[in-house]
Parts: sequence; C-alpha cells; structure tokens
Amino acid sequence: MRKAVYLALCFAILAGASCKKKSPEPTPTPTPTPVPAAKVKFTNACLNTPSLGVKINDTALSSLSGLAFLATSAYLNVTPGTSVKTSFIFPSTNSPLVSPAPSFSFTDGSNYSVFAVGDVTSAAAMMVSDDLTAPAAGKAKVRFINLSLDALSDNFYVAGNKLDSAVMYKDVTPYHEVPSGDQNVIVQDPNDVGNQVTITPQNFVAGKIYTIMLTGSKLNTGDAALKLTVITHN
Repeated sequence: MRKAVYLALCFAILAGASCKKKSPEPTPTPTPTPVPAAKVKFTNACLNTPSLGVKINDTALSSLSGLAFLATSAYLNVTPGTSVKTSFIFPSTNSPLVSPAPSFSFTDGSNYSVFAVGDVTSAAAMMVSDDLTAPAAGKAKVRFINLSLDALSDNFYVAGNKLDSAVMYKDVTPYHEVPSGDQNVIVQDPNDVGNQVTITPQNFVAGKIYTIMLTGSKLNTGDAALKLTVITHN
C-alpha cells in the first residue's frame, strides 16, 4: 500500500512538472540608433545689428532667437548635409540678414562655428571647422579670427609670443597650444604698432579651447570699436 502511494505521489510530481510551461525569454532591449548630428555654434559679429535668430533649411531654431552683438550660442545639433541652408534672421520680422542665405556642408559628428560678419548694410555669414581635440596636459588651445572691417593685416600675440602674422579680414588661424594661466593677448597692426587691441590678462584654463575674435573699427566707439572677444568652445 505504501509503495502504491509513493509511486502515485511521484507520478503526480512528474506530471505537474511536465505541464509547467517554460518561461519565455525576455525580449532584448533594442539598441537606439544614433541620430546623425553636427554640432554648430553661432556668433553675432555683425556691426549695428539687433539680436539675431537662426534658421536651418528655413526652420527657425527655437532655442536661439536673441543672439546679441558679440554673443555666442552653445553648440546646437544640426542635421548634417552637403548643402545646409543657414540663415541669420531678424526675429521681429523673420527676414534674413543675408539674402540669399548661404549653404554650408556639415558632417555628422563634427563641430563648427558660424559667424554673422560685416555690417548690417553689407552683412555676410561664414563657417569654420572647430577642432575640439584636447590639448596637451597643462595647456590650452587658442586661435584668432579677424572680423574687423578695418581690413588690417594683423599680428597675433599671446604671452609675448607672436603666434600668427598678417591675419586678414575673415581669416582664421590654426589652433596653438599655450600655457594655462593668465596671459596677455595682443592683436597689432604691424604698419601702425600703436594700433593694437589687448586683453590683459586672459585666464586660459588647462584643457580648454578658445577663439579670440577681433571686431569693430578704430573709428568707432563702445562695442563697435576695435574689440577682442573670447569664445570658449568646451
């Protein structure tokens, strides 16, 4: 009798185990597909302009509608392409600063700066690539862009060292590594050594990347005078 009960119990356990359904394998979480994007920084370096907005392929960037003179935006994601229509606009009227709007080539994963330049009556837009590769330990990276309408051929000095010569209007220099810390920055017309613009001193932080931008004219005053502005990229 005991043997029969034991066998019946074993049969019931085995039958129950065989009836259990195997738990389904969990569905793997799909890996998100990266959205292609270039990163673009916008700067208003155009004299006598009010605050500007930006359109990309005729669509306004809602996060950028009040770019004052000498102001620079953060890096913004822009859909890459070989002919991306890029327009600075007057937000109050939605009209373009430059017509027709220029088109630039933006590569996925790359970094760029786009500048509104000139004067409000003769404006232009220009694009440069930004190399955000980190400098050596204890160093910063710096370059110079000449956006002064005085059409000077300027020399660029940091900490007393001439880094570039004969930088013309709309020219941008290569990046240079400079020691971190407080450094004097001078932009000088070699044909008129008294005509120079300085930042005394500029604190260059190790690992940071900078653009030194010259705007304005020696005939103007205030923000429209010859002026150096520091743009930080990281």
